[in-house]
Amino acid sequence: NFDPDNFSRTFRRDVDQDTYRVGLRYSPAPSSDFLLSLSYAYLEDASQDKNIPAPIIETKDEAPQGEGQYIYRGDRFNVTTGFGYSDVDRNFADLGQSNDQEITDTSGYVYGNLNLPDPVTWTAGISYGRFEHNALKVDKPNPKFGVQWRVTDDLVLRRAAFRIVKRALVNN
Repeated sequence: NFDPDNFSRTFRRDVDQDTYRVGLRYSPAPSSDFLLSLSYAYLEDASQDKNIPAPIIETKDEAPQGEGQYIYRGDRFNVTTGFGYSDVDRNFADLGQSNDQEITDTSGYVYGNLNLPDPVTWTAGISYGRFEHNALKVDKPNPKFGVQWRVTDDLVLRRAAFRIVKRALVNN
């Protein structure tokens, strides 16, 4: 989508991100897994035009995030349940004026898959998302429904309908 009419030879953008992550998997039985993921991200994003001495826009994000999941696999069905939490502290500066923002994202979900009849898998589930960014607050249950049909070993047809609350980009 490059537009040659909307291009500046003097504009520069510098993005620097460090991410640290640790995970844990515990399997108490062959059909069960517990997963845990903890991460921390630090992002600096500065945009500057060489014709203007100060940075035009500067953003600094610090974002701890935690996620957990339990997976059960049976012969005809499986269940996945989990949660997630992130808290982004953002400092946003535009032409020297700075403001602090906080973005919080909390979610939980449960999904089930049923293989019946054999080449068809039905999926149903629900998640709950709570997103807060300063005055913006979104609390929503999010349904999910899907079906996949394994026509052959090389061909699978899928159909799904779902809704989500999207996370802050630094944690994606």
